[in-house]
Amino acid sequence: MAINFTSLYYRNPYCSEFEAEVLRCEGPNKKGEYQIILSDSAFYPEGGGQPGDRGRLGHVRVLDTRFIYDEHVHICDGSLSPGQKVRGRLDFERRFDFMQQHSGEHLLSGLAKEHYGATNVGFHINEFEMTLDFDKEISEQDALFLEDRANEIVFKNLDIDILFPEEKLLIDLDYRSKIDLSGPVRIVHIAGVDDCACCGTHVKKTGEIGLVKLVDMIKYKGGVRITCLCGRRALKDYRRLAEQAAGISQAFSLNSRELMPDLARSLDKISALEESLKKRNEELVDILSGLAKGQYLLWFDPTLDKKTQKVVAKYAAEAGLAACFSFIPLDQDGAENQFRYVFYSPEAPLDSVQKALSKAFPVRGGGRGGFFQGQVEAAYDELCAFFVQEFGPELFIWPKN
Repeated sequence: MAINFTSLYYRNPYCSEFEAEVLRCEGPNKKGEYQIILSDSAFYPEGGGQPGDRGRLGHVRVLDTRFIYDEHVHICDGSLSPGQKVRGRLDFERRFDFMQQHSGEHLLSGLAKEHYGATNVGFHINEFEMTLDFDKEISEQDALFLEDRANEIVFKNLDIDILFPEEKLLIDLDYRSKIDLSGPVRIVHIAGVDDCACCGTHVKKTGEIGLVKLVDMIKYKGGVRITCLCGRRALKDYRRLAEQAAGISQAFSLNSRELMPDLARSLDKISALEESLKKRNEELVDILSGLAKGQYLLWFDPTLDKKTQKVVAKYAAEAGLAACFSFIPLDQDGAENQFRYVFYSPEAPLDSVQKALSKAFPVRGGGRGGFFQGQVEAAYDELCAFFVQEFGPELFIWPKN
């Protein structure tokens, strides 16, 4: 692909409006899209891990910008006439966001190479995050060091220069490049930090990158993949996390500035309450098993959760019951006519009970032998009547109205 480094998006990456002549318009394709070629453009075409720009050309929307067969193509939702002059307007907030991310990537990649000999072998920006792939593993402590150093360079507000070194000078220049290059080589230069062959758009000063925040790191293909947010993205992420912290703080009546120690104390209290509830359930099961020994227990208990329901139903059945039929409200609001059920019997098969229940009411669930679970849509009185008909005087209902 022959890159024209004299294009407007290279001459002035901060240009958000411009005028140009329509050279050609092709389409529509099956998606109803048109391919428009201009005499010049401030729209950056997708490449090097950076997405293509969006915006408008006159009355039509630019959905994407790409290089297609060495041509700079604007993918649009409408047509324009060849020969006409048109005003282009970029979605510059989106473009500037990509410039912040891309320049931030250069900081991190240059630092990773300098300090850990790690080479950036993959880089991608999407609408939400930026990922960097390195060919060596980097520890969490080392990643924090890179984050600190990157932000120190942001605070220094260094120049980010675009250079086209002569071939004889390029030979001795230690610059990063994923491929062998020929012809003019465009170097993005941050003094003392990074030199990298790059065809993307960048901010002028490191200060414009804004906060550099690493938010995730995983092992990937023998190295690591780091997820990073720069500038406005990092600010939005901080606000999102602050809102979550405020929500947790309000829900648990905690100090949002001392959330972790306060939350740990609250979790200890919850664990103590869960242990107390477990003991209460065991005591209740023992009582019920004694009252209904050898009988079929129909048990409605809104205090149980899904996990506990299975445990106590099994415990109750094995404590001397013929079977335990446990029902709890399906949702947190305690909907009267929707229940989650667990049937358990240590010996008796319950297939016929499940089959009869499915005929009598809307049921979703299954199982086999002595264990069934699912959801049923029925009123409390209807379920009591159903089980009374099934088991008659051998049925023990708890609680009783």
